Amino acid sequence: MGENGDLLQNINVLDVLYANDLERYAVKVNQPEAGTDGPGTKDLLHLNDVEPLSPRLADEYPLFDAGDLLVSLREPHLVFVLDPDTKETKWHASAPFIQQHDPDFVGDGWIGVFDNNEDFTERGTMLGGSRIVAM
Repeated sequence: MGENGDLLQNINVLDVLYANDLERYAVKVNQPEAGTDGPGTKDLLHLNDVEPLSPRLADEYPLFDAGDLLVSLREPHLVFVLDPDTKETKWHASAPFIQQHDPDFVGDGWIGVFDNNEDFTERGTMLGGSRIVAM
C-alpha cells in the first residue's frame, strides 16, 4: 500500500511459498489440531503483518535491501523476508515461536517477534505464555 492507501502491488503468498520451496509450511497447517478429530477449518496462513525494510535501517541488514518485506504467517508459524520485485525469499524462520505476530526490523541486524507461544492447552501456560523473541 502506498502512503495514500493506494494498492501498489498484489503478491500471492501461496505462489511465493511454492516458488521458494516453502510449500511444506502451507501443507503443515492442514494437519489435525490437538484435541480435534481432524484438520481445522482455520485461515490457511493467517498473514498478520507485512513490514518493509526502511532505507534508514537497510545498512544494518546486510542480507536484505531497502524495500524488502518482513512477512508473518501465523498458522504455519513462519516469518520470512521477501524481495517484492523478484518474489525471492531471502531468509525465513519457523522457530522458536508459535503463532507469532508483529515481526519488526529493530536495528543492528535483529528481527523482533511477538511470540504468542500458544501451547493449545486450556490454561495456555504450559510453555510459559507470550513473549518477545529477538533473532
